[in-house]
Amino acid sequence: MKRRLCCRHCRLPIRSDRAGPDLFCCYGCRLAYRIVGEQGEGGEAAFLLARLALGALLSMNIMTFSLLLYAKAIPREVIPSFHLLLFLLATPLLFLLGAPFFRGLLQESRALSFGMDTLIALGAGAAYFYSTFAWLAGREGVYFDTGTMILVLVTLGRFLEATARAQAADGIRRLLSMTPLTAAVLVGEMEIRKPAEAVERGELIRVRPGEQIPVDGEVIEGASLEAISVDESMLTGEARPVEKRAGDRVYAATVNGEAPLKIRAVAPLADSLFRQMISLMEKAQQARGEMAQLADRVSSVFVPWVLLCAAGTALFWWRRAGGPAALFNALAVLLVACPCALGLATPMVISVGIGRAAREGILIRSSRVFEVLPKVTSIFFDKTGTLTEGKPLLCSILLPRRGTVGPAPLLTVGASLAQLSEHALARSLVAAGIQQRVSLCRVVEFRNCPGLGAAGRVQRDGDAKWVWIGSRRWMEENGLVFDPLLKAQSARAASEGKSLVFCGWEGAVQGCFVFADRLRAESREAVSLLQRQGLSLHLLSGDQPGAAEEIGRQLPGCAVHAERLPHEKCEEIRRTKKKGAAVAMVGDGINDAAALAAADVGIAIGSGSDIAKETADVGLVQTDLRKIAWLIRFSRQAFRTMKQNLFWAFFYNVIGVGLAMAGLLQPILAALAMILSSLLVIWNSLRLRAIRNE
Repeated sequence: MKRRLCCRHCRLPIRSDRAGPDLFCCYGCRLAYRIVGEQGEGGEAAFLLARLALGALLSMNIMTFSLLLYAKAIPREVIPSFHLLLFLLATPLLFLLGAPFFRGLLQESRALSFGMDTLIALGAGAAYFYSTFAWLAGREGVYFDTGTMILVLVTLGRFLEATARAQAADGIRRLLSMTPLTAAVLVGEMEIRKPAEAVERGELIRVRPGEQIPVDGEVIEGASLEAISVDESMLTGEARPVEKRAGDRVYAATVNGEAPLKIRAVAPLADSLFRQMISLMEKAQQARGEMAQLADRVSSVFVPWVLLCAAGTALFWWRRAGGPAALFNALAVLLVACPCALGLATPMVISVGIGRAAREGILIRSSRVFEVLPKVTSIFFDKTGTLTEGKPLLCSILLPRRGTVGPAPLLTVGASLAQLSEHALARSLVAAGIQQRVSLCRVVEFRNCPGLGAAGRVQRDGDAKWVWIGSRRWMEENGLVFDPLLKAQSARAASEGKSLVFCGWEGAVQGCFVFADRLRAESREAVSLLQRQGLSLHLLSGDQPGAAEEIGRQLPGCAVHAERLPHEKCEEIRRTKKKGAAVAMVGDGINDAAALAAADVGIAIGSGSDIAKETADVGLVQTDLRKIAWLIRFSRQAFRTMKQNLFWAFFYNVIGVGLAMAGLLQPILAALAMILSSLLVIWNSLRLRAIRNE
């Protein structure tokens, strides 16, 4: 019997040809479910979006009708009807968007610690209640648009903040889902499947080829193999597998290679290195932006000052001209102190900045980028996949002094045997052979020894001979003799951090394939541009010192930090931050996620993992590191524009409050001045769109 599909929200049946992957019958049900059914950060963002959409719709109508009134385009006898219409539009908007701020006003009043909620609630409330009073009294001056504009702008900012938190939470949940759910625990000779979370210290676990390791553990003797390979790219970012022998440590979420592996758990999953990396990300993402803290500090002084000014104005004009004048001028103080330009000063720069950066292929995921990036003095780069291409490529072929085989025949034989292996370097060797258009030979009697190499009979030119390919130890164990020159050359290449694959037959090593991770084409230019901006550059790598230092030599001026695991990368960043430096981190892999979160600004490149992109504040759509230098220059200009806007906003408020206290600023003039101030802020922000990529 065919299973019946139902909508997740309304529970009505859905036709199978209309059922989407989320099982909603229509867009309305999908939106409703997100508003009322989604929990956590995603639910908060969705609820804010729904309120903001309705509030913006009401606000646009209020602004349209208010402009008609300001332009004197409405007949006098129709004005009361327009005032009633504005009241009917503004009232639901006040409760819809203003409720959180009025609750904040009550809480801050009880604590006698006033912040932006108090200022916004007083500004919006004063505009609304005065306008209501003016409408009921038959006056022409109403300012419903002032209060509604404040609420819409501030709610928009909170929606963007909630969205960023939701995306970060999704990234962490996706990372958590990458750990294996179960583990094969050995009890005597029996194998029992149990949840990975329930594995205890000391238990023996079997990990089959290709499976993820469920917990941090120690390799014990089990198989006859002396060494196995484990893909630790999730933690280290390095492309080549790592050889593991009895007594070596393995980590949760890494992938076993080609042979069965038996380990002893040394820590539960909750205490694994992988979970510690996630914990580092969560803690780093809880930090608040400096601009938010500055706004709170300014508001704690500005709001009481405005209240005192309004109270003093009311008292002064009460004694001088009576109650109506006192109320009128006191409300003018509150109206002119409404943070319209202040509300636009930062969001407008952020909005224009995000759009301009997007044209350059740069995605800004956090508004704090424009606050923090201009202050950055040190940049840390991941090596593999960021400064380099992240793929082991055949860079040279070493031959004995008196070799009987040239590079092309050696590549033909080696690639033919390597095509039957799953090792990363074997795949790179085959790719090099295909690129050079060699004709692969038939292989019979293939034998694979994980962690050491492979052997097989290669049929070439009508002759079949045994060929060995793999590590130096594999050659020695099979009695293949090294030429002294080849031995010295390969030792030099190994000291430079390159990966070596030897190939031999007929009792001698016939040559060596040398693999290296190639520097990206634009890396040198990008590093040079950043150094010209006065930045200190660092290279972080989980690779061996030789490989990291080889890349460092190609990038003069970069400090090299090799053999760093994810938590050690975070410690390196923290040490630099403790010295007073603002730090940016550039990475691409899951292993970089914690460091991206720990840095003041995280930058993920286009080829990176989804987790790195979710954790980072900035994403490069394409892998062009030169864009980082442009972004820093652009962010410095954006930050200057932000400070100019804030200065004008505060300057306007201070002058406006002074004029209102003196009775020289009527509410209609305050509204016009507010519009002029907002237009100036908008114009100044839009100038950022003209900044070009030089």
